[in-house]
Amino acid sequence: MAALDVAVAPLLRRVLGQLLAERATMIVTHDLLDALLLSERIVVLEQGKVAESGPTEEVLRHPRTRFTARIAGLNLVRGSYHANAVVDGDGLKIQGSVKEGAALGQGEPAAAVFSPAAVSIFLDLPGGSPRNNLSVTIAELEPLGDLVRVRSEDAAGHFLSADVTLGSVSELDLYPGRVVTYSIKASAVTIYPT
Repeated sequence: MAALDVAVAPLLRRVLGQLLAERATMIVTHDLLDALLLSERIVVLEQGKVAESGPTEEVLRHPRTRFTARIAGLNLVRGSYHANAVVDGDGLKIQGSVKEGAALGQGEPAAAVFSPAAVSIFLDLPGGSPRNNLSVTIAELEPLGDLVRVRSEDAAGHFLSADVTLGSVSELDLYPGRVVTYSIKASAVTIYPT
């Protein structure tokens, strides 16, 4: 559907959804919207191997690999669980809330996931309630309609994204190579077992 007119693609998805209902069908796509609207289960392939699989909504809301998280448009930090936080091998600590119904013991493998929309960017370390403040270097700015996805990397090589307005990019003078602070409230971070 990539080569279809913008107005035609949604209509074709609807027709396909109706035609494929109650049938076992395999659809191969790189389009997140196709996966969400046309499938009940998903298999994510990375370098020719199954990275993860399961119910579409569950896999895309709670990815277990960085590859799947990037497809789903989320930030993911994997590590071990320690008192409402995920701590990875490089010492990055992300505080959050454990997914409802999930059970995690101290030191068990876990993931912390959060939306780029939940990330605020500051030039200096902010005060206030955010529990997660990360120093990052901006790698690229990607326009997304009225927003800009700011892709950045911290000193340990973690790739994380933030979605901000065009006005924020201008006001903060954001550009590749600039060091900024990503701030994420713990309430915007979901932690679950991996």
